Amino acid sequence: MAQLFEILSTLPRRDFAAGETIIAEDSTTGMLFFLIKGEVEVSKGEVPLASTSEPGSVFGEMSALLGTSHRASVRAVEPSSFYVVEDGRGFLQNHPVISMHVSELLARRLDAWRSAT
Repeated sequence: MAQLFEILSTLPRRDFAAGETIIAEDSTTGMLFFLIKGEVEVSKGEVPLASTSEPGSVFGEMSALLGTSHRASVRAVEPSSFYVVEDGRGFLQNHPVISMHVSELLARRLDAWRSAT
């Protein structure tokens, strides 16, 4: 995780207030957001899907990888800070350590979903 944050620390940082939307469902940004601190909730429509306060959690990865709109909204539950990547896909192509981290997070999310069904 130290190597991950060493790379991410070179990126722009953005802070969000509690209740502020970080990613709006159906928007298209191509951006990645890596949680530094705080807590966020992911929802689809009005249905909460997940929440996390785990540093290094990434949001926007599916949209960036697939070139699609965001399938869910991400909202700050408490004041939260992120490292922000404008060109998510290009960044992942050029940073294998980050790509591996994102792959592991996606695999954990898929495994958790599969275990719950």
